[in-house]
Amino acid sequence: MVSHPAWWRAFLAGTALLGSATALLTGCGQGGPDRPSTQLEGSVTLDEQPIAEGTISFFPQQKGQAQPVKAPITQGHYQADGVPLGKVLVRFTATKQTGKEITIPDSDEKYMETVSIIPPKYKQGISIDVSADKKTHDFALTSK
Repeated sequence: MVSHPAWWRAFLAGTALLGSATALLTGCGQGGPDRPSTQLEGSVTLDEQPIAEGTISFFPQQKGQAQPVKAPITQGHYQADGVPLGKVLVRFTATKQTGKEITIPDSDEKYMETVSIIPPKYKQGISIDVSADKKTHDFALTSK
């Protein structure tokens, strides 16, 4: 098994720490009484196949909405708490390994190359309306 380079491990550790601090400061993504939010769950597929692993993020598009929130995608399913009500922009991240091993210049360290599997047409996100009475939203992404 090839380990990730030290700079990558440091980056991931810093990102995790920042994410934890952000969650604490924002009350774990809850909208609060003056910024309503809801729980939303559903499936995320690409060409009718479940996305094995990734992230789904919900960004508010109107003034007065709850804070942005993200949730993991696991085996094509997500469950997100604190999703802002109203117009929301949804973005996806998911990668796969290419099988190509990358060597860091001036180093013996190597890592496996990864590429995004999210088609370019979804890079800007998908706009949806989130309401308190609809708790499920499925996303059927296509590469065509």
